[in-house]
Amino acid sequence: MTTHTIKFKRGIKSKLNNLSYGEPAYISDEGELYIGTKSGVEKLTSNKEVKELSSQLEHIVKINICNYSGANDDEIFENMINDITNNYKNTPCKIVVGGRDYNISKPLIFQDLQYKIFDFQTNIIANYCDAIIIKRCSKNTFNFNRITGDTSINVDLLDSHRFNGITIINSELNKISLNDVYGFKEGIRIEGVYLNDGGSNGSFGQVIDFKRIARCFEAIKIIDDNNGGWVNENIIRGGGIWAKYGVVSGHSSYEYS
Repeated sequence: MTTHTIKFKRGIKSKLNNLSYGEPAYISDEGELYIGTKSGVEKLTSNKEVKELSSQLEHIVKINICNYSGANDDEIFENMINDITNNYKNTPCKIVVGGRDYNISKPLIFQDLQYKIFDFQTNIIANYCDAIIIKRCSKNTFNFNRITGDTSINVDLLDSHRFNGITIINSELNKISLNDVYGFKEGIRIEGVYLNDGGSNGSFGQVIDFKRIARCFEAIKIIDDNNGGWVNENIIRGGGIWAKYGVVSGHSSYEYS
């Protein structure tokens, strides 16, 4: 029986020529595989890169709200957020909030954070306050189960209500998923504010997925301050909306599906 051996084109990276469509090549000096595509030469992920990525994931700091204490839920969240802001500001972290529902009487403010994964597994109940404020944050992931506000007021009367579910201010490239937001003037608010302090004056590139926004006067509000702030290129993908108004936008661009 004849044995056939298939050999890739091989050599050092500096001498890699254009490959034909579907033609593979092994780069001996770096242990990488390349392949020819219709648009050019592309590298296939090497074992080295997979190991490096796995190593990075292993070094993500894992934080659980159960590690923090306080006289009430406001203090517990304040202690947790202060610890993350002061000690892990630009460090990749995964923060788990679960175990029970949490009652707050002042908003949870996440400010100037990067590379965090917030996993809210239970209900956040906001008692006459904004629930979540995300300000000057970039490249984070926020997963919310349920955010509950005032469930007793008629939807038509929520116009006079001052409190919002999630407010995003001058933030960029965050991913936000939400199962349910319920009982606020604005379920989700994306805002650009001119601050004249050298930082970004706008919000862009958020990707927001929600399953339901219910009992809100305005489900989604997208607005700038008409004074130099701006809101552009945010993607909102949604499920059900039960609100007086759906998407309200002024001086901004967004994509909704």
